[in-house]
Amino acid sequence: MSRPSFNQLPLRKGDPPYSAWGLYRLDDQLGTLNLLIPEAVKEAISEVKMGIRIRFDNPVAMGWLSTLRDQKEKRLYNGVTAKEISGPNATSTLVMHYEIKQGDILIMRSGFNVEWSKAKPTRWVGLEASLGMARLLWDSGFSAAAGDAPGFERFPFGGEFEGEKLNLHEILLSGWSMLIDEMFNVEDLSDEYDRQGRYSLFLTSMPMHVPGLVGIPPHAITIF
Repeated sequence: MSRPSFNQLPLRKGDPPYSAWGLYRLDDQLGTLNLLIPEAVKEAISEVKMGIRIRFDNPVAMGWLSTLRDQKEKRLYNGVTAKEISGPNATSTLVMHYEIKQGDILIMRSGFNVEWSKAKPTRWVGLEASLGMARLLWDSGFSAAAGDAPGFERFPFGGEFEGEKLNLHEILLSGWSMLIDEMFNVEDLSDEYDRQGRYSLFLTSMPMHVPGLVGIPPHAITIF
């Protein structure tokens, strides 16, 4: 699927910095999940070679987040307002339920769960909140991303994008509607990676069948 480069974002004058509102449709609810075309799913299935299944989420996993209000514009993905997706006067559902998410998903291991058992850190590692990191995530075509730390990006939060203070959560969630998740069980996954000597796999996720949610338990399983 052809997309504009990161340097071409935002697509319209007046939209939040680096957002991709209107790229797929003005009423789009999937965001970067539009990249999971049938060909990508078919290719992902070829990753199943041993039939080994490992649960990916855990009881304290945050759940897939699909949107966050842009703190400056006070709007969500594609310009939808909070009143449009919540309360008795809701007129739109920002996120539809979708059955299986798989394919080009970034999985990050920081070792947070191991270190947390030894100490209770007030700072933790994560993706750098920088223009270069945002460009990498967009131009690489990731459809979703998950990790084992509480914040996905490094904590304390905050980065500077061409003089404007932003964070990756705002760009990925409100700008692209890119699914992210945190506190995943990556240790068992990492051990199996090492045993097999390969670092790609098939990931399936079956969220609850509740249209309109903006955060939802992932029910994720990885299969080697």
